[in-house]
Amino acid sequence: MQHQRKTATHATTAVYDSVKLDGLVRRSSGHSTLWLNQQAFSEADASSLLGHNPPHDSLRIGETLAPASGQRFDLLPQGSLSVRRQP
Repeated sequence: MQHQRKTATHATTAVYDSVKLDGLVRRSSGHSTLWLNQQAFSEADASSLLGHNPPHDSLRIGETLAPASGQRFDLLPQGSLSVRRQP
């Protein structure tokens, strides 16, 4: 399965115009698995995909990155939430 994941990772690396961090699991062994665009990646594969290391230190869960420009987009755009106080 590890071999299949690596093969799939290398095949899809160039396809992403944007990368969304969907989730992260940190194991007690020190290894991590990240879900980017709903696909599981090892920390090393995710780092090579995003072009920096480690990706989970620079992206928050739910955040999207445009690798070409380095621009980030939150799950909820700024100003999309408003709080109404009751009188």
